[in-house]
Amino acid sequence: MGLMAQAETETRELGTGAAGQLNLGFFASAGLQLVPNALSRFIRERPSVSLNLIQGQPFELVPRLLSRELDVAVVFSYSTSPKAYQRPGGNPALRYEDLLHESHFLAVPPSYRPMRRGPVNISDLAEQPWIATQGMENEAALVDRLCATAGYSPRVRCRTDYYEVALGMVSADVGFALIPGMSLIPWSLAQTRGIRLSKLTTTHPAGRTIQIATRAGNPNPLVDAIVAQLRHSAIEVGQEIERLETAI
Repeated sequence: MGLMAQAETETRELGTGAAGQLNLGFFASAGLQLVPNALSRFIRERPSVSLNLIQGQPFELVPRLLSRELDVAVVFSYSTSPKAYQRPGGNPALRYEDLLHESHFLAVPPSYRPMRRGPVNISDLAEQPWIATQGMENEAALVDRLCATAGYSPRVRCRTDYYEVALGMVSADVGFALIPGMSLIPWSLAQTRGIRLSKLTTTHPAGRTIQIATRAGNPNPLVDAIVAQLRHSAIEVGQEIERLETAI
């Protein structure tokens, strides 16, 4: 009778989302604040849930979502980009929900003297060196896309997906870099290295859309719970990015 009662309790907890397992994927800078804030509240409300957390780029996480290895993936996409770099249509088995638009900021080397006050125009940087990201799968990186819209290919001295490395290179006068807001918020990395941040004027916005990707028909009741917490966390992170934009 005791085993039957225990089984009944466990079944009830699984059905209501009080227990069970959640498999969550996320990209690196989402793991600095957006995802941890959501998980903090999620764990407090559901201490019996088992978590499996996987970090990766969107092109790595989406196949794992389709193969049922993940229940939820926090990904990003460049909502406005040159047509030559746009992705084909999405998979009907996936559901995407926009969380927030994340601005990118231009990290300016100490020796650079702008041609004018205010935001830096990307056209003025045609002869300048860059620290760029690797790009996603077969897609060009954001710096390559934005420079292409200004009619030139960037002089890339280094490619890295680690923004701490990019900021270190900028502080050493190696080149310019585009840094997403979420990578600057937690520890004010740019300020600690004495780097000046600027807004960048481009034909296409220098930012990305942060999204929740889920699989249609997933019966796991924990999906709705973590999605609700991610929405709440996105509001907080969005407000901090807005404060950072105002301060520049």
